[in-house]
Formats: sequence, structure tokens, C-alpha cells
Amino acid sequence: MLFGRGDQLDLLAGMVDGVRAGRGRAVVVRGAAGVGKSALLTAARAHADTAGVQILSCAGVRSETHLPFAGLLQLLRPVLGAADRLGTLRGTALLGGLGLREVTVTEPLVLATAVVDLIVAVAGDRPALVVADDVQWLDRSSVDVLGFLARRLGDQPVGLIAAVRDDDDVMSAADLPELRLGPLSAPDAEALLTGRFPDLPADVRDRVLDEADGNPLALLELPLAIASAGSLPHGLPRVLPLTDRLERAFAARAGELPPAARAALLTAALDDGDQIGEILAAASVVHGEPVTMAEVGLIVRAGLMDADEATLSLRFRHPLVRSAVHQTAGIAERHAVHTTLAGLLAGNPDRAAWHRAACSVAPDEGVALALEQAAGRARARGALATAVTALERAVRLTPDRQRAGGRLLMAADTEFEGGRNVAALRLVDEAERHPLGVIDRNRVRWLREVYGDDAWTGTDSIYLFADTAERMWRDGDPERAVSALVLVSIRCYWTAADPAASARVAAVAADIGDQVDDVRIPAVLGLAAPVDHGVEVRARMRRLADQGLSARDSCLLAAAATAVGDPALATRMLDDVVSGLRDEGRAGRLTEALVQQTWADVLIGASAKALPAARDAAQGAVLVGRPRWGAAADAAHAVCLARAGDLAGAAAMADRAERYFSSTGASPMLALVQLVQLVQLARGAASLAAGRPAEALTHLLRISDPSDVAHNPHLTEWGLVDLVEAAVLGNRPQAVSEVIASLTAQVAVSGSPMLRAGLAFARRVLDQDFADLEFSGPPSFGPSDLCLADWPLTRARLLLAASTWHRRQRRVAAARDARSAAEQIFTALGATAFLSPARPRRAGDLTDQELQVAELAAAGHSNRAIGERLFMSPRTVSTHLYRVFPKLGVTSRADLTAALSDDVDDAAR
Repeated sequence: MLFGRGDQLDLLAGMVDGVRAGRGRAVVVRGAAGVGKSALLTAARAHADTAGVQILSCAGVRSETHLPFAGLLQLLRPVLGAADRLGTLRGTALLGGLGLREVTVTEPLVLATAVVDLIVAVAGDRPALVVADDVQWLDRSSVDVLGFLARRLGDQPVGLIAAVRDDDDVMSAADLPELRLGPLSAPDAEALLTGRFPDLPADVRDRVLDEADGNPLALLELPLAIASAGSLPHGLPRVLPLTDRLERAFAARAGELPPAARAALLTAALDDGDQIGEILAAASVVHGEPVTMAEVGLIVRAGLMDADEATLSLRFRHPLVRSAVHQTAGIAERHAVHTTLAGLLAGNPDRAAWHRAACSVAPDEGVALALEQAAGRARARGALATAVTALERAVRLTPDRQRAGGRLLMAADTEFEGGRNVAALRLVDEAERHPLGVIDRNRVRWLREVYGDDAWTGTDSIYLFADTAERMWRDGDPERAVSALVLVSIRCYWTAADPAASARVAAVAADIGDQVDDVRIPAVLGLAAPVDHGVEVRARMRRLADQGLSARDSCLLAAAATAVGDPALATRMLDDVVSGLRDEGRAGRLTEALVQQTWADVLIGASAKALPAARDAAQGAVLVGRPRWGAAADAAHAVCLARAGDLAGAAAMADRAERYFSSTGASPMLALVQLVQLVQLARGAASLAAGRPAEALTHLLRISDPSDVAHNPHLTEWGLVDLVEAAVLGNRPQAVSEVIASLTAQVAVSGSPMLRAGLAFARRVLDQDFADLEFSGPPSFGPSDLCLADWPLTRARLLLAASTWHRRQRRVAAARDARSAAEQIFTALGATAFLSPARPRRAGDLTDQELQVAELAAAGHSNRAIGERLFMSPRTVSTHLYRVFPKLGVTSRADLTAALSDDVDDAAR
């Protein structure tokens, strides 16, 4: 019986019953050592088993915290046979991450998604309860996946219960409801003690009740300790805290075992595995004579460990038992066990490295290198936290302080990759206290510039960054030099940097480009100085676009293509990249590519294409922990919604993007400036769609105002067409005269196609010059060498303005033809707000995720394909469709296309 835990057990039992009904839920059971967390979990498991719910369990072990996904492997081992239901990509990621298959690199997000998919898949056959005990001793990578799972249970028949010590915040980031276990009440404590030890003398019973103070483990173990010690005062000294007394009690019980059994017990305590054969083999070497199952029987009968005959494994009855055995063994004994295990595990280099580290009494480069290599393998499997732990241990064992500093920077890089910037900067601080080499000193400056709290501020910092890159190049680190230039060039573009500072960055890039064949150099030139290098960069981009570049390089070159005024080239480059990244499941790079693709399509005017990409990008940004990308996607999403006539949705998206300002983390200045600019573009588009040109003009003029935080001369051309239209519709054409004059001078140097198209529109609209505008045949409204097919929205808006002008001139047929041509383009682009005020759509009743699922299902994608695209399980896709059908008034997937099309038609009418 669980004395005093009836209410808590009822709560967990209710949770299990909810799982049977398809209501997923997660809860953390928190309490001090020995208060009965494990017993409560055992009771919950028993209830789940009776209710027909399958159980997946794992328990943290202190000695396994350094093993990548050790807890996850323990949890999933019973259901790994179902991994073939995940498809090739996620099945490979799962088995590779768990170390069961050779893989080159596993993305952490893809692995975590695969875990969720596997558990949801097996829960579809039979509801599942995930039970994780002693989470504070699980490896951190497994804990991260458990948190990912807990946040995605939703309407799945999956529950999760995680037990953790009161003094550990390991599950706090998951923000789950908590069930706190305190001491037993006095009556319950007495009932438990009397029920288990009915013959205990009254004075001993009172002493135990007083010492245990309601702790169930103490109530059960202290009487045995008293009996073993023979006398109460000496057996339980008052000066020790309760956990120490319990450890003493377990240590006393272990001390009564014969030497061979003690050797087996100590080996089990220090081993990071639990297999009986391995433990007995190592114990035999340490003991000098064979240690057999007879000794295992003695350990089990002493109540110190439990043996599982089915898996041939041993588990300690409580973590305090392992701690007691560890603490009471001498250092020589522990080193002997670790040395033996390191030798026996030579075929498992990761485990062997940790045992070698545990018995190292002085710095040892061989051991440090083995740990560094183990970190590399962990990083490849997606276990970033484990990799950091291994590198930090390697640092402590590195004899050469300069090399130790380099390993600290490796750890910092890994923390940055996992999004833990604060922890990463702490490691950079520590590295700086070492005598770093030239390249590593440059790396420190680079990391601080990129990730530090003061990054992205001031012209002087741009010069410093350019100098750092130049120094890296001269000191023999061209790869990092170009990487540094990439980052500072992005900064130049988005922060309206001083032209002289930007020119300095471009000069360094040009110098390096003369010596190094790196495809990123033209991107740096285009981002740092798009006006001066625009013509040259566009020519080089077009040659590079068909060379089969990596996703990283393609994304960078696409960003530069947009910067030099060729978003049409950017979106063409990104189409194949996005498709490939989806297939590979590389969520981080995919999100970055989607944000760039979305804005390139927005600038062209392809709202219908940009809209789903914006949704995907925003969702991906949440999953990979990149909120700035999500805010940028939201701003693009707002523009698309405004053009489609969804004014409320556009306002909500712009608001969501703007809320990011208050939560900016690393690189605050860049994020602030970039998002202010994009939000102004979004609000300008929304105001125009709502028929408020004066308000739109206010938003858009901020970008061209040098005194405004949103100022950026590069992005002025992004919003030029909206700006001119707002000025004309608001009867304030003079408000844009200076902007037009400045951009006209600029385009003479840059040759930007986007700017040329925008200025051609501006000239026609401001001068009301529509008499010779062609309505059919090849598009024509600007210079003959401008590829106007790349600017369909600009052409359609010009045709609409021409229609109004012809109507005023009483040229009815010309007005009709111009409007008809414009309508065709607007409809194809999904920009019908320019034709009439938007009407409510039934699809507007759908959530963003439901609309994404509906659109993909309408396009013919299977539930599995939709799930892989949106990083959700096929079952979750099915749940969304179950909700979508009644909202749209349809009963099958076949009806979705018509329903969604009807909504668009309603908006256009």
C-alpha cells in the first residue's frame, strides 16, 4: 500500500485513463530523495498495465549521464522493431542517434521528431505511458527529447510521467505541471513502519519515526540499519543528514558481504552498463578469482540490487545504494575497476574513454584525445549536450593549456549550435584564461562578435570584425576568415552601416577572393556593398547558380542575390534547396532557407507561393529555437495576408513579429533593426490593403528616414512600389520626391533589377503616364532590357492604376482591358486585395496549422508526407483533418481543393 499517496495516485490513474481516451498529458513528479517517487511510479505503471496501456520506462543512472541517449535507448528498446514504420529518413535518424546504425550526421530535431513519431505510432496500436524515473541522472540529450515529447502529446494516446529530485531543475524548461511529494503524515508514517516491522521495540520505533520525519525510504531502511549496527546510538548518529544516514545504512549492509560479492557490487556501481556478464567478467579480474552468479544472489538477497533474468541485467534498488558503495570504496579500488572496464570495453571507444578518464590521476593527452573523439561522435549523433560534457572533461585532462583552450572553444561552438548562448559564452570566458594560439584568439573575438550581448552595435565594431577576418586569413585560417566576413556583411546590409565601414569589409573580401576560390566571396561583396558591387555580383551569381552548391552556400548566395536586387534568381536557387532540405530533414537550415525564399517571393509578388512557405518557416523557427527567423517569417506572412485581403490576419501577424523586440536574445541590435524594418514593410502593406494610404506612407517612410531606427537604404527599394502607391493615393506625391531622386542616382551604379522595376512603376504612376502602356503580349512598362516577367505584381498594380486613369479619361474599353489583365495576374498571385475589399473566408476559421495541413492534403500529399514536412506525426495530421472537414463543410479529402478555392473566390468577389 502507498501510505498517504492516495490522492496523488488517483491523479496519475486519472491521467492514465485520459490516455486511453486519447488525451495526452505529461506531469513531473517532484520530491526529495526517498519520499516515494519510484513507488508512486510503480503504482501508476500497475494501474496502466491493468487498464491495457503499454508502458515504456527508463531510469536515470549517475554513471550513464555521459553516454549519448542512454536513457532514450533504454526507453525505446522494447519498440525499436517498429522503427521501419517511420520511413527511411526518420528511421535512419532514430537508429543512428541511438548508435544502432552508422550515420554521418543526425539532426537533433529530426531525431526528436522520430522518437515522437515512433511512440505515437505504437500508441496507435495500444495507448502508451512513458515513465521516466530519476530524470536528474539521465543524460541531458535524452532529457531534451523527453521535453520535446512532453510538449507534443496533444490529442495523442500517450502520457508521460517524469520523476525528479526536488533540488534539480532538469525538467523545468519543459514547463510541465508538477506533482510534489512531501513527507508522510505522522499517522501514515507510523502505519507504514508498524506494518513492515510489527515487532519493533517502542523506543526504537519512536526514534525511527523521529529520525525519518515522514520519509518512506528511511522508515523502511533505518530499522534494518539499527539491527545491523547492534546499538542505536552508534548506528544512527544525529549529526548526519538523512541521506547520509541512509547511505551509511546501505554501506553497512554491503560491508557484510564476502569479498567476491563486494567486488561485484563495486563493479556494478562504477560500470556504465548493467549487463551481468560484463559486471562478473570485470569483477573477476579485480577480485583475482572468478566471481559468479552465486555472488549476484548474495547481493540480491541483501536487498541491495535486483536482477532481471529476462535481460540478464542488474539494477540498484535505490540510487543511494550505488552512492553508498561508491563512497565507501577506496580510491585504489575504484581505479582498479575503471582500469579493468576500460580494457574490457576496448571495442566500445566511447565507454572506454570515460573509464580511462575516471582512473586518470594526472593530465593525459591520450585520454583527452579519446574524449574529444567521443565528443565528435556524440555531436554527429545529435547528442550536443553529451558532446559538451565530454569536451569539458577532456579540458581537465589536457596537459597543454593552449590545447585545452582550443577544446573549450570546441565546446563553446557546440553549445552555440544547440542554442545555449549563455553557456557558450561562459566557455569562451574560460578559454580566454588560457594561452591561446593565434587562430584561437581570433576565434574568441569572432565568437564574441557573433554571439555576445554587445554584438552588432556600432561602426567601430564593423572595422574590428573586418580586421579580425583579415588577421585570420593572414594567420592561416581562411575558412574562418571568410565565415567572419559572411557574418559581418550580413550585419552591414541589415544595419545600414556606414558606407566606409562596409567598403572596408568589401575590400578585405576582395583581397581574400584574389587568393582563395570561395563561392561565399561574391555573397560577401553583395551583402556588404550591394550598390558598388551589384553588377559584378549578379553576373557571378548567375554563373554559380547552376554549379550544384551546398545548401549553406546556396542560402547565402540567395540572400546576396536579393540584396543586389534579383530576388527572382534567389527564389529559383532556393526552390531546389528547400526541396532537398525537406528530404534530408535538416530543420535548422530548412527554416533559414524558407525565410529567405518567402521574402524573395514576397518581393516578386508571388504571395500564393510565399504564404505556405512563411507558415512552414515560422513553425520551423519554433522547433529549432530561432525566434528571430520566426519573426521575419511572420512579417512576410503579414504582407501575404494583406495582399490576399485578410486584414485581421495581417495585423495579428505583424503584431506577433513585433512582439519579438521585447524578447531579443543574442545579437540584439541586428535583430531589433532587421525586425523593425520588416514590420514596417508589413504594416505598410496592410494599411494599403485596408485603404489607409496616409498610414501606409508613415510606416514606409521610416525605412528611408536616416534619423529613424528602421532606416535602411538597401530596404527602401523593397517597399518602393508600396511607398509610391501610398503617396499617390494619399495625395502626397511630393513626400517621395527625395527618395525617388536618391534611388535614381543609386540605380545608375547598382543596376538593381528590382530597383529599376520599382522606379519604372514610380515614373509611370507619379507622372500619370499610361497612354502607351501595353495590356497584352509581352509585359512592357520600363526599359527594354529589364526582364519584366520577374515582376508580375508590379505590372499588375501598374495596370490597375492605368485602368483608373483610362476610366477618368472616359476610355472605357482601355480601362476594361487594363483591369482584366490586372485581375488575371492578381488572381494567379493570390493578391486579390488589390481588386476589392477582402471578405471573411471559411478558411479563416482554421488555425494556421490546420490550414497548412488542409492545403497540403488538397495538393495530394499523404498524411505521412504532410507530417514529414510539418514535423508532426501522421496521427496528428489525421487529427487536424478530422477538425478541418466540418469547418470547411466537407466530408473527404477530395472536397478540400474545391472548398479552399471557393474561399479564395469569395475573397475576390
